[in-house]
Amino acid sequence: MSAAAVPHGPTRPPFPVSVAAFVSSFDRFAISPLVVLVAHDLGATLAEALTIASAYFLAYGISQPVWGVLSDRLGRVRLMKATLLAAAVAGMVATFAPNLTILVIARGLSGAFYGAIVPTSMTYVGDTVAEAHRQPALTDLMAAIAVGTASATA
Repeated sequence: MSAAAVPHGPTRPPFPVSVAAFVSSFDRFAISPLVVLVAHDLGATLAEALTIASAYFLAYGISQPVWGVLSDRLGRVRLMKATLLAAAVAGMVATFAPNLTILVIARGLSGAFYGAIVPTSMTYVGDTVAEAHRQPALTDLMAAIAVGTASATA
């Protein structure tokens, strides 16, 4: 193959994009092992504490079409930066939530903001990585997501 036929550009997802996908998956699955402890800490029933995860997962899923449209308009990297910042703020509010209501709202907002990361990072890889390298790059990104999921449950 001649040098002219070799595609130029990245062959892997950028490290910050992989880290963002890892953090998004970690955050999504970190609450499940903690629900019983949170219920005890806040004096709530287990059913009440489960609303934390429900709010998160519902907001995560419902928000994704919105993020898809916004990533086209604002740019993928800009959107990921903004939603990661917003998710960090919501996470801080959740960390210091004085009651279950504030915690559910903060976790719901975290879910909505983190809902932008995985699909946007996958689209970003599809947009920026040459076709010849796209599948391995997506595999690397999915590995970061899987490690985030496994780490959160551990």
